[in-house]
Amino acid sequence: MRFGLAADWAVIRQPETFAAARARLGVAATGRVIVVPFFVAEGYFVRVKLPRLLAEHGFAATERLPVFGALAGLIELIAERIGELAGPALRPKVLLVAHGSASGEPAPREAAERVADSLAARGVGRMHLAYIEEPPSVEAQLLNVRPDIVVGLFASEGTHALDDVAALLDCAPSVKAHIAAIGADPGAVDVVAAAIRAHVGRESAVS
Repeated sequence: MRFGLAADWAVIRQPETFAAARARLGVAATGRVIVVPFFVAEGYFVRVKLPRLLAEHGFAATERLPVFGALAGLIELIAERIGELAGPALRPKVLLVAHGSASGEPAPREAAERVADSLAARGVGRMHLAYIEEPPSVEAQLLNVRPDIVVGLFASEGTHALDDVAALLDCAPSVKAHIAAIGADPGAVDVVAAAIRAHVGRESAVS
């Protein structure tokens, strides 16, 4: 309820949650609705499925913010967490683990590369990337890079974060710290809130 705005949620893989959110929001859903896609990359679900589900469930006038993975505050959040975990270590080796795409869709890889490049430019560490569904794999990068810190570029602590990656870390003695999913960090709420605040401020200035 920050900014005095009604807030709710829905999950794309569970279309019924859109109907439930629409019902809970009531009259608020008939006016201005700001949508924040809690995804790291602008893939098929965000581009195609999300607009369709919003329209099908009565969200007529929506204003969509960039995906969570593209919000300005995310880089600052990751940089801060890496700094906290690295302690006195200078430029730790960091392995960023992203989903990737088995179908070859470029958006997931490009999103991860943008995050890695932005963090490298800040000098917070030596950045490397690994993917769940495309090369280089997490297993290969753990052997090749021998990272100090592993950061999951995931929106939530799902199967990939808690099972796939965590299991491999059991055999990676170089890893001193692991963030399973950056989207589950308490600071993620502030990142989203700041993006909404900026959007509302811009729209108010225009009007």
